[in-house]
Amino acid sequence: YRSSTSEYSHNKLINQLNGVEQDAFLNQLATFRLLTKNLEEVTEETKINFVSSDAFEEPRPENYDVVLMNPPYLRNDNQVVPIKQEKKTHMLESIEEIKGEESWVRKANQPNLYFYFVDWSRHYLRSEGKSGLILYRKFVKNQDAQYVREFLKDDLIAIVTYPRGFFDEFRTTTCIALTEKDSDRDTAKFIRISDKKLLEEPDKIR
Repeated sequence: YRSSTSEYSHNKLINQLNGVEQDAFLNQLATFRLLTKNLEEVTEETKINFVSSDAFEEPRPENYDVVLMNPPYLRNDNQVVPIKQEKKTHMLESIEEIKGEESWVRKANQPNLYFYFVDWSRHYLRSEGKSGLILYRKFVKNQDAQYVREFLKDDLIAIVTYPRGFFDEFRTTTCIALTEKDSDRDTAKFIRISDKKLLEEPDKIR
C-alpha cells in the first residue's frame, strides 16, 4: 500500500500484521515480499511480525479482526506423506482445549489435513471478525467435506471461484470461502470469476 499519510503508512500497516508459517524458507520469502511492496518506506522502525512456528503451538484466541489462511492439503490416507497419528492428536488437543468441546473433525472418516486448520482458524477471530480461507473447490458438495460445510455454514458470507488455470503450477482446484464470526446472515453468495483481470481489481468484485 502506497500512501504519503502517516495514518496509512506502509510501516504502520505492516506492524498490524501477524503471520505464522512452519516452513522457515517460506516464512522468509513472505517477509521479503511484504517488505518489497514499498521499499521506499522501509526504515529501522519497520517490523515484520511473522514467525516460523507450528500454528497449533501458539493459540491466540480472539486476537484478530481478519484471518487469511491457505491451509495445507493432504489426504488422510496418503501413503507417500501420511498424517502421523501423533500430529493428529496434537492438533485435535490444541483445538479442543481452545473450544472446550470435541472437534467436529473427529466425525470425519478420512479428514484431510486442511480440516484441522479450518477448525483452528476460527479461534483467532474476534466477534464479527472475518476470514478468507483457500479451500478445495469440491468441498462445496464433496461427501467427505460435509462436516467442513456444516462448520462454516452459519458464518459463511460468500464462496468465490476463479478460473481453473489461475494457479497454473497446481493441479488442485480451489476457491475462497469468506466468513464472518457470529454472523446473523442466513444466506451466502456464490461468486464465479471468469476474467483473471478482475482478481487484480477487488473493488469491481465488491
